[in-house]
Amino acid sequence: MYWRGKGVRFLLAGLLACGNVVSVSGGQERDRSWLQGKCTGGEGAVVWEYGRADGNNESMIKMFEVSTGETEDIEAGYMPEFSPDASKLAWVKGSTVRGRLRAGDAAIHTIASGVTKNGGVHWISNTEVVVVKGGAWVTVHIGTGEETEVPDLTALGLGGTEIDVKLCDDGIWSRVSGTEWQTSDGQSGSTGGHCSSSLSPDGRSTTGLHQNHDECELRGIRSGGHSSMLQRTLADCSSKGFDNHRWSSNDPRFVAAQYECDSMFGVWERGTSDVFLAGDCTGESYGDFTNGPANDEPWPTGSPAGPEIVSERDLLEFSAVAGEGNPSSQSMTVSTEAGELLDVRADARPAWLMVDLSAASGREITVTNTADITGLPAGEYSGEVDISSANAGSVTYTVALSITEDARPPVLVVSPNGGETFAVGQTIRIAWDAVEDLLDRGVEIAVSVDDGLDWLVISGAKSVAPGDTSWEAFTWEIPDSVDGVSLVSTACRVRVEDYDEGTGRVDVSDGVFTIVGRGQPVRWHSPAGPSGAWAVSFRRNGSLTIVSGVLGPHVIAVYSPHGREVARLDASGPGQYASWAMLPSGVFLVRILANGNPVAGKAVMIR
Repeated sequence: MYWRGKGVRFLLAGLLACGNVVSVSGGQERDRSWLQGKCTGGEGAVVWEYGRADGNNESMIKMFEVSTGETEDIEAGYMPEFSPDASKLAWVKGSTVRGRLRAGDAAIHTIASGVTKNGGVHWISNTEVVVVKGGAWVTVHIGTGEETEVPDLTALGLGGTEIDVKLCDDGIWSRVSGTEWQTSDGQSGSTGGHCSSSLSPDGRSTTGLHQNHDECELRGIRSGGHSSMLQRTLADCSSKGFDNHRWSSNDPRFVAAQYECDSMFGVWERGTSDVFLAGDCTGESYGDFTNGPANDEPWPTGSPAGPEIVSERDLLEFSAVAGEGNPSSQSMTVSTEAGELLDVRADARPAWLMVDLSAASGREITVTNTADITGLPAGEYSGEVDISSANAGSVTYTVALSITEDARPPVLVVSPNGGETFAVGQTIRIAWDAVEDLLDRGVEIAVSVDDGLDWLVISGAKSVAPGDTSWEAFTWEIPDSVDGVSLVSTACRVRVEDYDEGTGRVDVSDGVFTIVGRGQPVRWHSPAGPSGAWAVSFRRNGSLTIVSGVLGPHVIAVYSPHGREVARLDASGPGQYASWAMLPSGVFLVRILANGNPVAGKAVMIR
């Protein structure tokens, strides 16, 4: 077996102290020619951090060329990784991602800024990497800087240690951190180790170092994955072995790791556990191995295509009624799938359409749209809104406005509206609803005693106009007659009409009501009170007669306007009941109580 100097010194110390030899299983240390023989065209490279003082520090990144045996210092950085085609290298430095060509032009390029360091940098193609930025995983084009969020990967998590992610050939994302792995198709599990997590180039297998640092488990996690055990190979060094495993970025046969016993960084072959040690390291060291030559293609360049701005829909529709208020404002969201909208501006036309921006930048912006219909007649209108940004072009959407004539009746009689009974001398309230804008000169009020054949004006020579104290609530004391026509009738109706003749803005009571003469019965019907109709008759001598249709025993009480009981009758059922109390003229409250349920009504006594 081939032993390095430090291993020999440790082995001799073990022989003296323990009196036996610790057997070492697995492969053996190999030289550079062995690794050359494994590489395409004899070319490949190993990259590693010389060694961090702690888990999040940066240290000099070293790159070893297999074909020449030469080692180059790049710059201080964190978690270097080769591109799949072996031509480029990327790493994290502070909050930036940097990169360069493996061979040829050694210029260092800034790929992305504002990244989260412990997320690392991971190649998903030869021109794109994925990083954690702004609370999400995003892909970044290394030439243009164009960024695109990856929601499926973000859903798997952002934090953790020794993070590795891969995009599988079937579009499924794999992510591993610490001892756990997850995939975007809902699978998850353990790596089988306690640290040293990484993913195979195809994202279908993981690494996981066992507690003794002697074995690293390679575990298939998806169909086509590989499972075996990688052994540290070299001499026992009591508490240390190998650590910080990272599966090669493009060759599933190899795993790069730190050999702790000898403070070296190397490349282990799965299956044989043979190892080539590329160079010295110290502290914590992570790296990568790539198989193949570096091509002669230059670093990609170009300007970002820029995020395309889009609106959530193409059309907003407003509807309104002429003469009423403006319709409620509506929102339109404009957004972009990449980058950030900068210097956002809005332009609306024609003048009735107005817009307001809730934010001036961001990936998603809410535009508030308002239609002002003041002065606009009924009809169909169309407008447009242009939303533009300094870095993402513009988008236009259409706004349609439909204004209809007021569908409400210009005037609507509320009461009396049919079925009521009133007495001559009683004061009643004639009520209506009106669209004031259409009745600016007011209304005329009339009554009919022949079911609408003829009308008698009761509102006087002038109209009842908006703003009057009696507008929509006209108080009328019913006289014996109007213009010599008696008002006692069972076919009465009220009409409220636009004072301007010929407009057709008019409404009448839906049904007829009754006006009785002085001393005639006045009837009430109340479905909420005792069942059965009942009526009250006042006579000129001040007595009253009550005709009750209420079933069962009940009490009939009469109260003065001040609430004093002036008459009380005990009724045994339907029938006529008389009270000889001599009552003055006035309005009285008649109340019937049956089985605890009251019903009441007002009656007018005129002597």
